[in-house]
Amino acid sequence: MNYKLIAQNCEKALRELLEKAKLENRTFNDEETKKYESLEKEFENALKMVEIENKAADRAKSVSAPVTPPAKIEDVLVGNEREPGPFKNLSDQLLSIQNHTLTGSVDERLLKVQNASGGNTGVGADGGFLVQKDFAQGMLESIVANSPIIGLASRFSVSSNADRVSWTDVKETSVASSVWGGVIAYWASEAGTVTATKPQFEEREIKLQQLMAISYQTMNLAQDASFSSALWMRALEESITRELESSIISGNGVGKCVGLITSGSKIEVAKESGQVAATIVYANIIKMLARVKKPGRCVWIAHPDARVQLELLTLPAGTAGYPVYMPAGMGPDAVDRLRGIPVYYTDNCSAMGSVGDIILADMNDYALVTKGDINTEMSIHVQFLAAENTFRSIFRVNGAPMKNYAVTLKNSSNTRSGIVTIATR
Repeated sequence: MNYKLIAQNCEKALRELLEKAKLENRTFNDEETKKYESLEKEFENALKMVEIENKAADRAKSVSAPVTPPAKIEDVLVGNEREPGPFKNLSDQLLSIQNHTLTGSVDERLLKVQNASGGNTGVGADGGFLVQKDFAQGMLESIVANSPIIGLASRFSVSSNADRVSWTDVKETSVASSVWGGVIAYWASEAGTVTATKPQFEEREIKLQQLMAISYQTMNLAQDASFSSALWMRALEESITRELESSIISGNGVGKCVGLITSGSKIEVAKESGQVAATIVYANIIKMLARVKKPGRCVWIAHPDARVQLELLTLPAGTAGYPVYMPAGMGPDAVDRLRGIPVYYTDNCSAMGSVGDIILADMNDYALVTKGDINTEMSIHVQFLAAENTFRSIFRVNGAPMKNYAVTLKNSSNTRSGIVTIATR
């Protein structure tokens, strides 16, 4: 669960309630007071959980860290605060790089950044320099916070000496007559018919891939420190976020993630007889829920074009019906819900009527493997004739569902999975 996102949504809902009352020049009514107090409590609880997660991450990091880690600029502490890098802002560093390229003079601060990041002690002939890490260190956190889809995945960090995650998994395609791929329990009275059983295992592996983003910046703009220091980091961050989210949903697994809708464990629920093209009907939703393994851990992921149809869905009751869609703010948190399950919208889902326009997924079973921070470099030579600087960010990451097959239940011909979609309509 993304507690930071919950806190952000609560804060937004609290602000909107307060602004509405101010605009209407009145105090809260009883219903608004109750809702405000509930949101305040949820906001405080979410902040506590964020603090707990941060402390847990710090503990894990301290246990796994080497006894004598290499010194880095961003790790040198003064009192209880982090010592800033040698450059005061990104533009300051860009101007130093530009000056080096044009005059040949070497700014000692550039060498400090290179050395602190494990780079070469010299200045490369290609004009590439690592961007000071404290200017880019928030990119990964922002990517996770800005995309609920990425934030909901189970994240694993790879050590400095590894380039993949490998594990042994239980190969269980059916629990109709055994569990763990072959383990069977017997009653003592059946001892005469007992046969030897054993579980089946398989080796699984996710190898890191490189996700790259490139952007250009004019040298004139680089001199406007108040505008450009954060602009290009935000642009690179957003491009990486969108591409990673797209790959998590529909990646083909070739040099990128295995997506939810390309996974071997994905189930496609058949469309209804006579169903109109590019539509989602209530029967689709019910049948998707019936095929998912653990509904309580799932989320809906849908294309924004599906929103109108989903909000108008009703549970048939005579000539009328009951709404099954709960807008944000009416439920226990500031997230839209369909049949009590959170709904997240992204245009990285498939177009309406295609497989993947709406997905019911258990993101706890999606493994997202990362290594280190996002490494951002800058060069003046790539676009020298156009008087432009070139930013390049590289994120070592990959992901895949932890299961690549659906499971058959006992006394049922229907399989179950953590990923369910609707067939093409």
